[in-house]
Amino acid sequence: MSAQPDLISRFRIARMLGLIVCVAWPLILMLLIMNQKVVPGNLISGTLIKEFSYTLTGLTLIGTFFVVYRSSKVLTNFKNQPEHLKPHIVFRESLIYVLVIQMTTWYGLIYWLLAGWSVSRHVGTFIMLSPICFFLFVPRLSQWLPDNEV
Repeated sequence: MSAQPDLISRFRIARMLGLIVCVAWPLILMLLIMNQKVVPGNLISGTLIKEFSYTLTGLTLIGTFFVVYRSSKVLTNFKNQPEHLKPHIVFRESLIYVLVIQMTTWYGLIYWLLAGWSVSRHVGTFIMLSPICFFLFVPRLSQWLPDNEV
C-alpha cells in the first residue's frame, strides 16, 4: 500500500507554513532588531525584568513540553485512526505545534520592546529558539507514515 497523497500534501503545506512562521519570521525579526528597525524599549529594568525573563523562560519550557507530550500521544494513537481522518489530523496537529513553538519568537519581541539593549542577548535566544524547537520537536513525515511506506 502506498502512502496517501492527501496526507503527504497536507503535511507539506503544514511544514511550509511552519518554515515560514518558525524559521523565516524569526530570522527576519533578528535582522530588523540588529539593524535597529525595531525600537528597543526601556520600560522596566532591574529585578522586575529578571522576574519577567523567568516567566518567559517558564512559558517557553511549558510550550515545548506540551508539544513533546501531545505529539507523542497523537503519534501513538495515529495508526488506529480512520484513513480518511489522518490527513486532517496531520495538518491540525502540525499547525498546533507550529503555533505553540512560534510563541517564543513573540516572547523575544515583547522582551525587546520592554527592556531593550540590556537584555539583547536573551532576546536573541528567545527568538532563535523557535527554529531550533521547530526542527527538533515537530514530527516529520516519516513519523506520520507507517514504517513500510517511508
